Amino acid sequence: MSWSSLISGDAYKSPAFIALASALCVAVAVLLHHCVLAACCHGGDRRRRRQQHHHRHVVSAVTTSFSAGARRHQHQHQPEEEEADVSVEVSATSRTHLVAAAVVCRYRKEEPWNESTCPVCLADFDDGEAVRVLPECMHYFHAECIDTWLRGSTSCPMCRAETTPTPTPSPASVRHHLELSFSLEEILVRA
Repeated sequence: MSWSSLISGDAYKSPAFIALASALCVAVAVLLHHCVLAACCHGGDRRRRRQQHHHRHVVSAVTTSFSAGARRHQHQHQPEEEEADVSVEVSATSRTHLVAAAVVCRYRKEEPWNESTCPVCLADFDDGEAVRVLPECMHYFHAECIDTWLRGSTSCPMCRAETTPTPTPSPASVRHHLELSFSLEEILVRA
């Protein structure tokens, strides 16, 4: 191609120029598409990280005050005999995940429990063993098993309910849930 053909406009009609111009337009469109996607996706990640960072600080303050309040309450009020085997504790899962508040109970074979096996390790619960109850879904596990699970995930291994630090159920609400579960099972068995 010569300069005179470019100036006269004949080069714009050649198939090689049309193919080159088309390829350039496609490349610019693909590059623009990737830039828009990257801005949308990474902007959401930054926002999510900022929210998680803020949430982590709020959770830390809440769990610290909750732990102090629970200790004060335990010293001021003597628990009833029935509630003596239930304690409330806050468990820190890891620095990268949210804190999961859970109720720790002692497993009693004579009491009505929906499950007798830990869904994480598939071992049976032993009488008097520490069992951690996730407040969002009321599933229970060996304390060690669910702590290990929550280091890598923030959801329940059974139903994938997200674990959140507040509100923490009281031991009475856990007991009430267990009583309701037992009552529903009785109704279903009788029907």
